[in-house]
Amino acid sequence: MSQEANELVSDYLDQQVKAGRLSLPCPRIAATQFLGLLKTDLHMRLLFNQPVSVSRAKLRHIVDCSVQMFLGGCRKR
Repeated sequence: MSQEANELVSDYLDQQVKAGRLSLPCPRIAATQFLGLLKTDLHMRLLFNQPVSVSRAKLRHIVDCSVQMFLGGCRKR
């Protein structure tokens, strides 16, 4: 992921922590972890030029699952 994407997500997560919506010890590391969740196996397959079939529905499913998993671990309790 690009440094710019990581910074944008990190800043957003930091704002959510400050607003009391999320509990994260380090928003910068959490941003990297979240962006990594979005990559799934597709990233490596594309890097190694393996056949990949990706529909909009599959991408949406990946995003939904990644967000649900991430938020499950950092929601304010």
